Amino acid sequence: MSALINAKSIGKSYEGREIFSNVNFSISSGDHIAVVGPNGAGKSTLLKILAGLEEADIGEIFAQRNLTISYVAQSTEFSPNESVSGLLRQAAKRSGVNSTLLDSEVSKILSLIQIHDPDKTVEKLSGGWRKRLAIGIALIKA
Repeated sequence: MSALINAKSIGKSYEGREIFSNVNFSISSGDHIAVVGPNGAGKSTLLKILAGLEEADIGEIFAQRNLTISYVAQSTEFSPNESVSGLLRQAAKRSGVNSTLLDSEVSKILSLIQIHDPDKTVEKLSGGWRKRLAIGIALIKA
């Protein structure tokens, strides 16, 4: 089975402080992975590098063509008065979803993240449901 992602000798430093070095791994279809380590070890930084949001100082990442990698931040800020469906629609529009497919795309994502009240505002969502919303937005962008 060919790898979806291969990372070779990845390294990252901030202001002269090495965060990690010589990180090597591959991820294949069907793999289940966890990125585990103490605070400040570079877990989020590594994921941002994989998603293309940051660059490694050294090393290379090879991703299978047409593979989309999204990153969901640990904390996400949403306008408290926005509705779930409103935020998903905005994300879909920004991602270029055809206006005739907008409602079906939003419905599909709502089903995936199991939010059953699309008119609920962000301020009424718990932290866990807000995280599901952030994942839904990342899925739309993918």
